[in-house]
Amino acid sequence: MVASQQQTKVEQLRRLPDLRAGYFNQTINQEGGFNVGQVGVSLPLLGGVQKNRVAAARIAEQTAATQLTYATAQLKGQLAGLRQQLARARASITYYEQTALPQARLILTTAEKSLRAGDIDYVTYVVNTEPAWQIRAAYFDQATQYNELVIALQALAGSEVQ
Repeated sequence: MVASQQQTKVEQLRRLPDLRAGYFNQTINQEGGFNVGQVGVSLPLLGGVQKNRVAAARIAEQTAATQLTYATAQLKGQLAGLRQQLARARASITYYEQTALPQARLILTTAEKSLRAGDIDYVTYVVNTEPAWQIRAAYFDQATQYNELVIALQALAGSEVQ
């Protein structure tokens, strides 16, 4: 946006007269004294063309401002969506850590005690412990998703996420 504002200023300045001055000293075959000076003024004759260029630069400036506004709104929307997903993932991990994983440990402990005591055979042990392993696998999947969301949010926001 700043670049388009500067381009508008450049186009506006091109409508002004241009003053030029120059001087040089030249020596030919060891003889000096050739001094030349120049002064010039250039006036834009076709003001309408430059006026249209200034108008086009202003439109480009407005377009850049609109694009910036759109991109900012889009980024804010993405950030809000990622933060909501992160909050849900955090709540899910909390559920697993406080409720589901202790239940899975209880299932495994009970099944192991029953197997050692001879109350159940190995096939029944495997069938009884399957829900515990599924709970643990779901927890690891949820932790992976949480970590991926944290990384995506850090990449987008450029800051640490708690």
